[in-house]
Amino acid sequence: MLFALHLNLEKCVKFKTINWNVNRLKKQEKDYNSKRRETNGKQGRSSEKELEKLFADPINVDALESVLNILNELDDKRLWSIFEEVMISLLRLKPLEVKVRKTILLCSQKITTNKSILLTHQAVSQRSEIIATCSLALYEAALEILEEHPDQIPLKSYALDVGRWRYSLNRPDGKVTVYDEQAIQNDIQVRSR
Repeated sequence: MLFALHLNLEKCVKFKTINWNVNRLKKQEKDYNSKRRETNGKQGRSSEKELEKLFADPINVDALESVLNILNELDDKRLWSIFEEVMISLLRLKPLEVKVRKTILLCSQKITTNKSILLTHQAVSQRSEIIATCSLALYEAALEILEEHPDQIPLKSYALDVGRWRYSLNRPDGKVTVYDEQAIQNDIQVRSR
């Protein structure tokens, strides 16, 4: 009898310990999420200020560095909300900057690789629309920039990279086909004349 009482007491202590650990983890997660929301809010406000500085003075290197650093730190949902107005605008403002092109492509890839919103059928179709919109907008922007600067070889390779990424999103295995490569090359050739 004493042994059974000891086992029940042990189970009770283990259950309370597990329950306490779960509650502690929930509290830590809640704290982390609130800090992340606060940080994203601050970053959003500071990125808007830095972006305004950059658009007012396109030669401002400090503002450019600050904007690129902020973009790298934002989560995919915030990136999507500023994709058209900030990221594509920044790419058009500074098309010859390697860091800008690299950061914009990496952030776009970050947006399209988020699988956390795959909860419902509606979310799946919404995610597909986001991916299609994001990839098409970036590809079109890269081609337009190439058209404005046809003599720039790095812009051709950037358009090729963006095109490969865009077409790979449409493939189940994520690999570009020969036909996709040909379509990309045709687009590049037409725009770089």
